[in-house]
Amino acid sequence: MQTIDSSSVTHDCFPKVYIDGTATALTNAVSFDSAVTPNLTSISPRFGTVQGGEPITFTGTGFPTDIADITITIDGKDCTIQTTTETEVMCLSTKRPGYVSSSL
Repeated sequence: MQTIDSSSVTHDCFPKVYIDGTATALTNAVSFDSAVTPNLTSISPRFGTVQGGEPITFTGTGFPTDIADITITIDGKDCTIQTTTETEVMCLSTKRPGYVSSSL
């Protein structure tokens, strides 16, 4: 992860992709502009169950206010957007594969 220690509102960086622990640096820069890049400050809850249907709240600034403009994927599964404002997005988690329910 790259830390940006700058008062500039824009920043270019060269991301790395990690596959099976091996890093590959990408050759094209990614530009971040604070005027158009949402700022995520918290996620609640940080951990959940595998059962799905759990509300997850993302808090920050600059989020789109149209649900159609937002996609949240957690571990490859869609988190269905329920509500959005410029400062908060709430979605419902999806059931995780391999969930086994047993009553002993």
